[in-house]
Order: sequence, then C-alpha cells, then structure tokens
Amino acid sequence: MQYDDPGAITKEAAETILQRDMPEELLYMVVSVGLYEEDYDFAYRIIHQLASHPNNNVKGNAILCFGHLARRFRKLPKDQVQPLIEAALKETDGYISGQAHDAADDIRHFLGWEPGEDQRGQ
Repeated sequence: MQYDDPGAITKEAAETILQRDMPEELLYMVVSVGLYEEDYDFAYRIIHQLASHPNNNVKGNAILCFGHLARRFRKLPKDQVQPLIEAALKETDGYISGQAHDAADDIRHFLGWEPGEDQRGQ
C-alpha cells in the first residue's frame, strides 16, 4: 500500500461527498477531515458517522481518524469512541483491525485510555 495525502477540503466539499455516499470518495474525505479540519465538532461528527459505514475501507479510515483527532485536539468522548475502537479491534477484516490498532496506539499515547488492552498481542 502507498499513502497518498488527501490534502485539506472545505466543509462544503466534505458534506457533498458525505451525501453522495460513494466509498471511493469517502475513504479519502474522512482522512482529510481527520488530518486537516480545524472544527473539532464537525470533524468528530463526520468521523463518528463513517466509523459504522458498510464499506470496510471507509470504516477502517474513519476508525484511524479517531487517532488523528486524539493527537490533534487531545480529546474524544470516551463513552462513544472506546466501544467503536474495541469492536474494530475484533473485526475479522485485517484493514479495519489494523487501522483500529493504530488509532488505539494514538489514543493510548495522547489521551491515556487503554482501548482494547485485551487485544494486544493477538
């Protein structure tokens, strides 16, 4: 796999992509929002919504972006995010669980939580 920086996009562009619900657009949009959006509430809303998307790549990228928010804003609602990370760590899809491991590492480092502590080393 190769990483491509999606660059920043406007809120309007993100909302348009969200409404179109095309996975090939969503998987880049959510990373852009996670990395660059300055409005925490907007970014969190988009990421939280896409963390349950039926497309595994979109879902995996959204889960990863919780880690980006933890790093950038040093906050997340634990009661809402921890169950999503823990469920993603148990996913059979390797992409989702891999992204969840990366997010859990960032959350552990920047917020001090231990999401999926029982999943480490498995």
